Amino acid sequence: MNYLKYVGLLIFIFSVLAACQNNTKKTEEAVEDTNSSEETALEKPQEDKAETSDSKDEEETAETTEKTDDKNLQAITAKIDEVKSYKAELNLTATLDDLNEENLDAEVDIVNGDPPQIRLKSGGEERTVSRDGQTYFYNGTDWINVSESVDANLLYSVTYNQAVSALQAMSESLEVHEKDDKLIYEYQGDNLDIYRNLEALIQVNFGQIALESVETNVKFIIDNKEKRIEEITFDVNGTDSEGTFSIEGQTRFSNFNEIEEIELPQ
Repeated sequence: MNYLKYVGLLIFIFSVLAACQNNTKKTEEAVEDTNSSEETALEKPQEDKAETSDSKDEEETAETTEKTDDKNLQAITAKIDEVKSYKAELNLTATLDDLNEENLDAEVDIVNGDPPQIRLKSGGEERTVSRDGQTYFYNGTDWINVSESVDANLLYSVTYNQAVSALQAMSESLEVHEKDDKLIYEYQGDNLDIYRNLEALIQVNFGQIALESVETNVKFIIDNKEKRIEEITFDVNGTDSEGTFSIEGQTRFSNFNEIEEIELPQ
């Protein structure tokens, strides 16, 4: 397997991975329920059919209420537009077949906009600056204008908005509890959808590998007063058709609405 090399290019991967949604089982269950209802309608009087329909409607209403009754998640989502700027940090370690370990440390200042203003550091040194659609990359000697080949909107994937979207996508599988002034959403298990959503968020491109098993631990730490995501930690161990892999790390968000206008290099 040679896909680990993509980890080192994490911050320059521009294709967004869609989370895999496995609805096959749900679809089969829905078909079975439909067939069962049709058989019952043929065998029982009309009033029984109406009673069954009412019962089904009540169950669907209760299920919908349960899925949308997370007031904290609603508050986190509602406050996205209040975030105008912030600092994002990503620390990631990936290992393939217990061999070479790849590390990535990135620090990004972001001022939201269309396109956003971005100042990206790696290894403690400024590497990329983007503003008003103009993007410059520092090659160690000079700043190079790479605007024609880089879409600023896709320059850095682990944005605050994407973090909130990932929390929404995983929410039904996450356990929730409070600790001190923090609200914590977390999951531990082998749900493939959780792994795919995490993979899409951190943009680790492992290509079209055939997963045999995967164990994912992920935790979202929320400021319970401000209803903002402060940190996401993750730890993944998996096996595919060719060997094993592991990913661990964290991403942090801070300095909300404190980042000043980002200037392009002179």
